[in-house]
Amino acid sequence: RALVGGASLIGCTDDPPADDESAASPRPAPASPRPVRPSSETDTSTETGTDTGTDTGTDTGDEPYEVCEPSDLTPEELLSGIDHIVVVMMENRSFDHFFGGLSLIEGLPIDGLTGTETNPTMQGDPVAIFNTRKWIHVEDPPHGWNASHEQFNAGANDGFVREFQLDGAQDYAEVMGYYLRTQLPVYHALVDEYVLCDRWFASVMGPTWPNRFHLHCGTSDGMQSNSAISGIPSIFDQLGDAGISHRYYAAGLPFVATYGTPLNSPHVKLIQDFFTDAENGELPGFCIVDPILTAGNTIGNDDHPPADVRDGQGFIATIYEALAASPNWEKTLLVITYDEHGGFYDHVPPPLTTEPNHPGFEQLGFRVPSMVIGAQVRAGCVDGTVFDHVSVAATVAKRWGLAPLNERVAATADLSSCIDPELIDNPRPPIALPKVIVPRKPKVYVPGANFGGQLELAALVGKGVGEKVWIRRAIESAEFLRDRQIRRGIVRAR
Repeated sequence: RALVGGASLIGCTDDPPADDESAASPRPAPASPRPVRPSSETDTSTETGTDTGTDTGTDTGDEPYEVCEPSDLTPEELLSGIDHIVVVMMENRSFDHFFGGLSLIEGLPIDGLTGTETNPTMQGDPVAIFNTRKWIHVEDPPHGWNASHEQFNAGANDGFVREFQLDGAQDYAEVMGYYLRTQLPVYHALVDEYVLCDRWFASVMGPTWPNRFHLHCGTSDGMQSNSAISGIPSIFDQLGDAGISHRYYAAGLPFVATYGTPLNSPHVKLIQDFFTDAENGELPGFCIVDPILTAGNTIGNDDHPPADVRDGQGFIATIYEALAASPNWEKTLLVITYDEHGGFYDHVPPPLTTEPNHPGFEQLGFRVPSMVIGAQVRAGCVDGTVFDHVSVAATVAKRWGLAPLNERVAATADLSSCIDPELIDNPRPPIALPKVIVPRKPKVYVPGANFGGQLELAALVGKGVGEKVWIRRAIESAEFLRDRQIRRGIVRAR
């Protein structure tokens, strides 16, 4: 299933502030073609996160929705015009949490919320979905292997509130909250223009590391927890053997350390190097760009609670803007996804996949927000293909004619369905994104605090380079990114 949505485009005119109660419902989409557009300055600065959209549930689009016709081209042919695959994996949000409102409020043809969804408390009282008013979720919902399976409850998807309550949360109803367009303006502008994947599932019904292992290696080698693995080939190894350029860019903690990659490896770079490479037209064939990962006393821009989602919007906008200005733009595919659901509610029971080597790992995790973006990507399309993080390795194999890393990669859908065959030889220009309001000076390091997040990764990296080194790099990355955002007009800083 792939449907063209008539989603309204943020970015044509100035939007009202997030706390303006007189705001109108979202605007209809402009007709094609889609030229470069000026950005709007969407004010999302209020601490309450109050949304300006009206809860009418009406369809605000004035264009009919059309089914995306399947292509007669092979995946290899569809991907032939892509020379650079850029992957950004954020942290700990579910699909319904970020995009469920597109069906509920805007009536768009995605598998989102309907307004009838509830989850019971431990006492059996129903908690309904609602528009959250929080930019920052201080409490981190449980999302480990056991907690996720309890939330799943054999497909009932009714354990989210109970698990958060059992975890000791004071505001346990927050797992049922969802955001709207005016609260996440960058993401909504991107999905208006490119491909939203509404059946992209986490690879594992469990925590961060096993899911990130599946992105990097196509497997976690049976690992259920945030523990290191070794001896498993990665996409980077595969591309290195094939002589194809590849890099890993880290804004803070480098995840590649978890599967034995030396941090002085030639392909391991700092986030600053990504922007230099993009500007110079020297992007590698494949790269993963990681945000600043929240860990211990360091708050990231990765969307992992308690990270501020406005910082996440700003980070993604900064990555997109760099690619949009790059000589490599026309042949670049940008993939944005999340490691796992982070304990936030999603209504779709995850399906099974092929996993012949590790019993229990055939069960996919919950849906996560995922977008495919680029000059050759379909416009305003919702792709209902079942994807998961292994789809990245499958796409790399198809693009460069490589053998799949393993049987699971071979059985997993690649991302070629997101490519518009008419744009392979006629790529379109990028769009200008709306601006979010962020603090002028990012808060990164809080001595004595413990925000959870990537504690195991912080401990692992700390043994190698020292805690002070990676904290300093996180602070430097945050300051570099904010300076770039302000200088280039990507955000509005206060």
